[in-house]
Amino acid sequence: VRLVFDGSRQSEDTYDETYAPTARQESVRLFHVVCVEESYALGQYDVPQAFLKAFIDFDIFVYPPRDQAEFDGQILKLRRALYGGKQSAFLWFKLMNEFILGLGFVASTFDKCLYRREDAVIILYCDDLRIGASDPVLKTLHSAFFVKFGITTASGARFLGMDTTYQK
Repeated sequence: VRLVFDGSRQSEDTYDETYAPTARQESVRLFHVVCVEESYALGQYDVPQAFLKAFIDFDIFVYPPRDQAEFDGQILKLRRALYGGKQSAFLWFKLMNEFILGLGFVASTFDKCLYRREDAVIILYCDDLRIGASDPVLKTLHSAFFVKFGITTASGARFLGMDTTYQK
């Protein structure tokens, strides 16, 4: 079950930024071209409950879910972003972007969701990502993402609604 916040009723004084980029179709193609050219292995991952990983940057108070209040009139202060919040996607992207840049990657100038390092490439789409790298580098990156975000491994057969096959 996913707890969703009614962002349509969120006051504008509780957020500054709402824009979160997503990967462009051209970038997805470029990512795969680079992987083929470099003979990279592919890893495909999902971040479960991604928005809940990002901390809220303003004070936001909500009522507890129906029949979950400990006492009448109880309100809760959010510490982390919830699905439905106006700035949730922005905060999630900001957290993931800072982490990826901290691993030594550089974001593309034409697409903030395409990252390159001399030994790897990453494409990010909301809470889904593909990493192309040699097997040892892929294992190291998987470990780093798992420790930070608890990523799960997904089948590499479909990505963003596209069927893909890949042979090094």
